[in-house]
Amino acid sequence: MKPPAFSVQAQPRDAASWTALARRLEAGGYDALLTADHPGATASPFVALAAAAAVTERIGLGSYVSQAGVREPLLLASDVATLDLVSDGRARLALGAGHTPAEWDMVGEERPDVAGRVRRFRAVAEACRALLAGETVTLDGPEVRASRARLTAPARSSTGCPSPSGAATRPCCAGPGPMPTSWG
Repeated sequence: MKPPAFSVQAQPRDAASWTALARRLEAGGYDALLTADHPGATASPFVALAAAAAVTERIGLGSYVSQAGVREPLLLASDVATLDLVSDGRARLALGAGHTPAEWDMVGEERPDVAGRVRRFRAVAEACRALLAGETVTLDGPEVRASRARLTAPARSSTGCPSPSGAATRPCCAGPGPMPTSWG
């Protein structure tokens, strides 16, 4: 049986304490450093995690969770791929359907009902999976639109694709199959 993995979710307050925390967690044997993704209310997770990547070598780094309701798939996949590049393959991605009404308001969108949020979540999750796998994505649905979106840079890490973390997980570059209705 595989031993349990322990991760810590934190938010940076300043560069020195953030990078010191990353170093302590890695030295302490933690599996991952995770940070929330609440646009307008928290630091940018991918910028903060890139700083942590610069001072660590092993610990996983990821969002917990990125809100699929206000994140566009190409931009989100690009951020994750860049983190994966600068961390030598240690990026993780967790997605949520978006329960915080203020975040929808700040991006000028009306918060959909639960079914609408789940539909958008599934569309964003599948688009991110495809983009991170090197596929071209075109979507013309009510939830997400993209026209021949493709990540041409940065190149995927040689260690593999970032993977989601959360309650119902599977590698984001896994083969076909139904998407989970909830990650994180």
